[in-house]
Amino acid sequence: MATLKLHPRPQARSVALCHFPTVAEAVNSVVETLQMGIPIARIEFLDDLQIAACNKYSHLTLAEQPTLALEFHGQTDSEVGQQAKIVGDICTQNNGSAFEWSTGSEEMEKLWTARHNAYYATLALRTGAAGFTTDVCVPITKLAATIIETRKDLDATGLKGAIVGHVGDGNFHVIIPVFEENKDEMCVVHAFSDRLVRRALAANGTCTGEHGIGVGKIQYLAEEFGPVGVHVMKSIKKTLDPKNILNPGKVFA
Repeated sequence: MATLKLHPRPQARSVALCHFPTVAEAVNSVVETLQMGIPIARIEFLDDLQIAACNKYSHLTLAEQPTLALEFHGQTDSEVGQQAKIVGDICTQNNGSAFEWSTGSEEMEKLWTARHNAYYATLALRTGAAGFTTDVCVPITKLAATIIETRKDLDATGLKGAIVGHVGDGNFHVIIPVFEENKDEMCVVHAFSDRLVRRALAANGTCTGEHGIGVGKIQYLAEEFGPVGVHVMKSIKKTLDPKNILNPGKVFA
């Protein structure tokens, strides 16, 4: 028997930003918040390059440091305040800044619009560039180490990639502005993407949370699920779709 739990629409809502000296301190704050079971509505991570891109593109003046964007919901302002107090204490213990609050609807929408425009903001760092976007998902306990290694990898290869993510579920994205006609550059980008996937798999994560499902990351299917797992999935697909008319060529080509 399935149970559907309904929650009333929140009557109180507020958004805060918190800046950190390092990626590790920002992501560790996320991990500790989730481990305490705090019902936070949204928690997004943006690295320093992503913040710089958003500042320029969306005309903001945020501190260009690893940053968490946090949204709290509740039925009363007091309930929201209690959540924020606990998360604020966690962030402070990880050397986070005082919260920068947005409480009005217009302020909150401006902030989230800037976050949603992160892709275009990153492309604007290289005029005329196209976007190469990839993502992975790892267990929360492995999130900080995986993001740190990914940032080091980007810096070592000279790629101007930004990291942003819905880190509450262990998922993060890398956005890289590229010139696709530059074959040498694209070789570097694809090699980076391969290392990112293998880093996630080594952390018992998955090769993708959103990007590449069905086509772009088919080559990692057997590595992630093993031959038995792939065989089971193919058998289910064949049973439900014997004529292969549902998404032909996707996943199980």
